[in-house]
Amino acid sequence: MGENKHIEELDAFAKKYLKEIPTERPSVDFTANIMNTILADEKRVVFQNKSKLSNSIWFVLGGFIIASIYILFKGKSSEIKIPSFDFGSITLPDLPDYQMRHLLDNITFSSTTVYAFLIFIILFLVQGYFMKEYLTKRVS
Repeated sequence: MGENKHIEELDAFAKKYLKEIPTERPSVDFTANIMNTILADEKRVVFQNKSKLSNSIWFVLGGFIIASIYILFKGKSSEIKIPSFDFGSITLPDLPDYQMRHLLDNITFSSTTVYAFLIFIILFLVQGYFMKEYLTKRVS
C-alpha cells in the first residue's frame, strides 16, 4: 500500500509540473527546414565506386581469354587434349627414382565440357559487370 501512495504522489507532481510548463509551437517553416536538411544530407557522396583494375589490365585480360579460346579451338578434333609437358627433369627429393613423365598425357576433355566451361566463365564475367553497374546505381 505504501508503494501505491508513492506512485500517486509522483503522478500528482508530474501532472502539476506539466500544467506549469508552457506549450511550445514549432516554427511555421519547421517541415520545410527538416526536408531541406534531409535533402542536403542525400546530396553528399558517401560511396564512390573506383575500378580495381585499369582499362589496360582489362584489355590484356580480354586478349588472354580470346587467345586461350583460339588456341583451344584451332584443332579440328572432337576432343581437346591438354598439351603434354616433359616432367622428366623433375624428381622428388624423397623418391629419387620416381619421375613425373607422362603425368598429364591421358587427361582429355570432351568438346562439350570445354564449351560448357567457357560459357560458364563468360556468363560469370558478364554477371560481374552487370552487378557492378546495378550496385553503382543503387548506391548513388
